[in-house]
Amino acid sequence: MEFKESQIPDDAINAKEIDSIAKFLAHIDWSEAGIRGLIVFHVLTFLIIITTRKRVNFQGTLFAVLLISIGLTEKINEYLANNNNYKKLYFTHQYFDSHGMFISLLYSAPALVNCVLILINWFIYSSQLLVSVKQRELKEKIRKTDSDEKKLN
Repeated sequence: MEFKESQIPDDAINAKEIDSIAKFLAHIDWSEAGIRGLIVFHVLTFLIIITTRKRVNFQGTLFAVLLISIGLTEKINEYLANNNNYKKLYFTHQYFDSHGMFISLLYSAPALVNCVLILINWFIYSSQLLVSVKQRELKEKIRKTDSDEKKLN
C-alpha cells in the first residue's frame, strides 16, 4: 500500500528518518489512548495465558485467534491508515504507514511472543502427559508381573 504525497498527513513520521527500531520507538507518543490500549491488551493476554496454562483447548483457541489477527494486520493497517475517525479517537499522530512498521512492532511482535509462550506451555504439558502415561504403563507392567508371580507360587 503506497500513499500519494497529498495523502500523507503533516504529522506523519518519515520512514526514511527511521533506521532502527529504537529510533522508531522514540518517535512514539506513549501517552496516547490507542497505544496504552495495545499495551493493556498484551499484558492481559499474557496474564490469561499464565492463568489458563492447564486449559489446553482454551489456549488452542487463543493461539488461533492471535495468529489470525496477526495475519490480518496488513488489512487492519491499511484500514486504519485510511480511516480518520479511528485515528482521531485513539491516536493523535499517523502511525499507520505503508510499511506497517508500527502495527508490526506494537501488535504483531508481542502477539507472536504470546503465541510462543503458548507453544512452550504445550511442550511442557505434553512432556508431563508423556511422563504420566509412561508411569502408568510401568505400574501396570509391575502389577502384571506381580500377579503372574503369585499365580506361579
